Formats: sequence, structure tokens, C-alpha cells
Amino acid sequence: MADRECPDCKGKLTEVKLIGTGWENPLTGIAVQTELRIFSEADAQRGSFSGVFPAAGKVESLMCADCGRIFLYGSAATGKIKNGE
Repeated sequence: MADRECPDCKGKLTEVKLIGTGWENPLTGIAVQTELRIFSEADAQRGSFSGVFPAAGKVESLMCADCGRIFLYGSAATGKIKNGE
């Protein structure tokens, strides 16, 4: 990753992991966690057999070391998403 700077304060952006927390096991109190690394299109539907949303691309998450702002950058895997469409 090339050095990037925060557009707000010009601080250095560093890679971070976004973690999604699912249901909590009532016996152990431990919640299911997973790293958020892909995205789907806004109108995507779960697959009828797999129950999984189709991936439209990958997400890169960066956080400013100075102000704490988090930035998400997407890269389309299919080429279908362009200019926010």
C-alpha cells in the first residue's frame, strides 16, 4: 500500500480490520466474529441454495493515526460497479 494521507488532517492512514460481531453463545458468552472484507451491490439477494450474498468486490479499510477517521475503499471484482453506480 502506498502511503496515503487523511484528507481532513493530513495524518497518516494505516490499515485496520473491521470486525463484524454476530450472535452470542448463551452458554459461553462468546460472540461469533468475522473480518469484513467484501461487499455486495445494494440490490443483491441471498443465494437460494447457499444463503450467501454474491460478492461484488473487496473492501480496504484505513484509519487516520491522528484524527481516528476511518475510510473504506472498494475495488470491484466484477467490473459492474463504476463511479458509485
